[in-house]
Amino acid sequence: MKGLILKDLLNLKSNIKIMILFMIVFGYISSVGDGSSSSFMGVIIVLCTTMIVSTFSYDDLNKWDSYVLTMPIKRNTIVLSKYLTMLIFSFIGVIFSLIISIVIGYFKNTLVLDETLIITGLILSISVCFASLILPLIYKFGTEKARLLMIACFLLPTAAILGFKSILERFNSSISIEIILNTLVYCLPFIAILLFVISYFISTKIYCKKEV
Repeated sequence: MKGLILKDLLNLKSNIKIMILFMIVFGYISSVGDGSSSSFMGVIIVLCTTMIVSTFSYDDLNKWDSYVLTMPIKRNTIVLSKYLTMLIFSFIGVIFSLIISIVIGYFKNTLVLDETLIITGLILSISVCFASLILPLIYKFGTEKARLLMIACFLLPTAAILGFKSILERFNSSISIEIILNTLVYCLPFIAILLFVISYFISTKIYCKKEV
């Protein structure tokens, strides 16, 4: 397991260096501009989480599946390593964005630590949900087709929320959209965990049936 995760981290070593440089530059721009730290954190965390997609590209390029399946490693272990690697990238994004956001907030006198932590947890949950939708698609359709489906995975939930809001407003519903969104915010971490587990089992089922 450790070897599989380390392999992915080493493959993305150059990407990680570029990502760190991007974080520093983006953080500097945010510090001198009027942009909110939440948008900065969102971009960094989502980008780090979706870096897992690049590991599949490297695997396809090097025909990794054909090699690893000759080794005494269970397929569910291979899949689990990808999911754990995704979480590692997510937490790397959280740590870096949190540190930079706190530093920016401190020097701009705009730091509200409780709010920053809540926003971080919210963005992390959304990012994990997004990645959990993408990974089964990669195992099913391959990396290139899944890249196109990533857009749909991002747009469909957004469109559903906006559509639901529009329906409530049209019928003058007494249900407040703010109440619904606040409820969703508190539920998101649990939704992310549930979706992560379900996604893992779906990906494992797909990969176990896959012929390489």
